[in-house]
Amino acid sequence: MTGGPRRLWHRLRYGVRRWPPPAMIGPERADIRARVAFLSALDAGLEERDYPETPYYRFLESLESWSPVRARTAARGFVELYRSLREEGYLGGGHGADHILLARMPNPYRTHVPPPSEGRPGMLVPRRTALARGAHRLAILVHLGIERAPVRVLRMPGFRAPDYTTYMEERGLLID
Repeated sequence: MTGGPRRLWHRLRYGVRRWPPPAMIGPERADIRARVAFLSALDAGLEERDYPETPYYRFLESLESWSPVRARTAARGFVELYRSLREEGYLGGGHGADHILLARMPNPYRTHVPPPSEGRPGMLVPRRTALARGAHRLAILVHLGIERAPVRVLRMPGFRAPDYTTYMEERGLLID
């Protein structure tokens, strides 16, 4: 068998590499910067009642079909994951996968602005990889200054990279 499920399983099981976290963040992922800023504010004493004032929280609330309750739950989960990874190490806490997943894309590739709509083409990104899973983990690793992180790079036909930079800019949520 030259391809198919067995080959995919082999790549998932053995295809882990170590990359510097900042190298995984494309120009289309301003949401990662908002997450890192949220963690910095948390370390500086941000209280849960003040979450709604942060760009990260406002980003969550702006997502289509997200209620304030869902945004608060997501922010609490992010804080819990951060504390777990900070205190127990990268693999501690039992939070899902132990790696970040990058999609191998044609170079260059075009992103889509969520929610996808006509007339908004997204940005053209001159990279070969796009973050497919692990945005919260990636933000935590950047915030903690981790030099190398486990990552898997897979071909993902049909994957469309989101353009959260344009999305956040349209809503006035970008941070410096």
